[in-house]
Amino acid sequence: QPVLTSARRWERDGWWRRSARNVMLQALFFAGVAPERLANWYSHSPRRRSTREALVVMARVPSDRRGKSLLPRVLGGDHVELRRALLLDTLDAVRGVADVDLFVAFEPADSIAEMRGLVGDGTRLFPQQGDTLGDRMRNAFEHLYAVGYSAVVMIGSDLPSLPSSYLAEAFEHVRDRPDALAIGPA
Repeated sequence: QPVLTSARRWERDGWWRRSARNVMLQALFFAGVAPERLANWYSHSPRRRSTREALVVMARVPSDRRGKSLLPRVLGGDHVELRRALLLDTLDAVRGVADVDLFVAFEPADSIAEMRGLVGDGTRLFPQQGDTLGDRMRNAFEHLYAVGYSAVVMIGSDLPSLPSSYLAEAFEHVRDRPDALAIGPA
């Protein structure tokens, strides 16, 4: 399994403070403190709470014919340009949400060059992982929480008319409430 790391704690705390905290956690581990307790201290510093928020668009590259299977059945053809337009218009619509980091979780994993060409350099990308949509969504949430986001809102890639106010409201519902879930109209 790939392992993703982040320098955010080093950048936030500074080299000396983060090093001292890590040495302290190691000493406590060797002194017999339970790893679960140490993990909690490591992840949730009481002095600094993460307020980073992520908006993730779940997308399949438009050229992948496995996506949007209803379109060919109803309209005929492969509709690559329609899928491309829906994705780009959705991204334009959600870029209006303030103070959140925008991600596109894409598939298939080997299509990063195509996706980067579509979304540009200002959008962060990561490949979806999992066999089912539920698995891929769960893994995307877990990935973003693991790298320090305190709130994550996820949408599909074919919602060009979704008002950004709905997304802002979703963030309000889940902000600072790790057990909260908001499901809205799409």
